Amino acid sequence: MEWLMSLPPGAQRDDDVEAASYRWIQSDRSAAMRWFSQADDRPALQPAWRSYSQALVDEDPRRALAIVERIDDVVDRDGTLVSVLQLWLARFPDDANVWIEQSDLPEALVAQVRAEPRTPGVMVRRRP
Repeated sequence: MEWLMSLPPGAQRDDDVEAASYRWIQSDRSAAMRWFSQADDRPALQPAWRSYSQALVDEDPRRALAIVERIDDVVDRDGTLVSVLQLWLARFPDDANVWIEQSDLPEALVAQVRAEPRTPGVMVRRRP
């Protein structure tokens, strides 16, 4: 990850960081989760927060939501929030529903969360 983050900023680096984080979590979850839990908020890591937050839902859904807040781009952040909440609903529906009902999320976002439930264990990447 360090090497990828050292590349010049741009769409290619973002795609590579996102793909690498996704693959790393899939292939060596323990090491990846440990590394991401200690990672700082470098701009180069923005594309990795989606995969990390989705993977974190199993262990700590509220921490996953805090990771989502690190995403600067509002479209990416909202899309990741929807994915994380859908995964949480699929795994722990009672807790997730309480959180959603007590949140101040826009009604349109809540509707989107409830419209397309995710299958537990399936992470969603932003780009193919």
